[in-house]
Amino acid sequence: MITISNILGHKDLAITLQVYAHQIEALKEKIAIKLKKFLTLCDLSGNNFKIFYDYVGFSKS
Repeated sequence: MITISNILGHKDLAITLQVYAHQIEALKEKIAIKLKKFLTLCDLSGNNFKIFYDYVGFSKS
């Protein structure tokens, strides 16, 4: 975050956090939803990487 704050030209990190805090919270919520969906789809007892590759859009080739 400090690097981003510097790039944006903010005086300090507090300004960056005040300006972008709502977007950070929204992003964390989106990540949590995607992670929950991913973990629900996976068979965590095995090595089911196909689901992972399909979910994140990677191809094995």
